[in-house]
Amino acid sequence: MTIDLFVATKGRTTELADFLRSLRQQTFTGYRVLIGDQNPPDFLADLRREFADLPVTWISLDFVSVSKARNALMERLK
Repeated sequence: MTIDLFVATKGRTTELADFLRSLRQQTFTGYRVLIGDQNPPDFLADLRREFADLPVTWISLDFVSVSKARNALMERLK
């Protein structure tokens, strides 16, 4: 079984890092994370490097809207 988790984010690094660290501590590994990045280019570059070991797909979105971001991410869920 695989679980898809998705997060739309704008202007947050601490909260996103906390979320990803908590996933790293889990014993269940059958998950995939989709992150809808609504930030300027490279805003999350440090987090992308820090959590490169996790099954995260970083998706750059060219709009700022939590509803639109969720809809865009839901299209990619399995």
